Amino acid sequence: MNRREFLGGWTGAVVASPLFLTVVGCPTKNWMDNAEADAHAATAILVSVLGIVAVAQANGQLSASNADKIRRAAQIAETSLNELAQSINAYKASPSDAALGKISDVLSQLAVQLPTVLNGLTISDANTRIAITAGLTLALSIVAALQVIIPSVQATGLQAHTRTAAKPKLKSGDVELPTPAAVISMYNSVLAQNGYNDQQIK
Repeated sequence: MNRREFLGGWTGAVVASPLFLTVVGCPTKNWMDNAEADAHAATAILVSVLGIVAVAQANGQLSASNADKIRRAAQIAETSLNELAQSINAYKASPSDAALGKISDVLSQLAVQLPTVLNGLTISDANTRIAITAGLTLALSIVAALQVIIPSVQATGLQAHTRTAAKPKLKSGDVELPTPAAVISMYNSVLAQNGYNDQQIK
């Protein structure tokens, strides 16, 4: 399954597009606080996806081999998200181009990793497929949003830091990014509709 197929696997995948970024508001905080909160939200979603995989396997809705493949790939992405949070904290403690570049590198890894979680897999149970795909799609939407708000590496760490107050621009105007609470609420709604209430993020 490539990135296009991954995003097309759930009708709510529009959340991963730039259009989604323009319609959901976010608090006025600097990008570092937003990025840190978003990284934690994406991690919580992946932990929930792993919970769905465990339940689906136990209920015979997902084969052991497919469950293991999803689990391994999701755990790799979860490790990258933890690395992202650590990189953001490192930048907050000591802003520099090197630290900012590390954040961008981890985001690039995640943008590649997340769509590959379902590579080559067919999940026959529709509810399980929707729940897992929704979680991965929303996690990818968070990564896409972070790639919009993270400043580009400048000549000095100070220059990169001074860009944090500026809103990113699209042709249509300022980009309004989804809050972690909004993304989690959408994800929880999908889980409720597909019988995975216990895997909702509290």
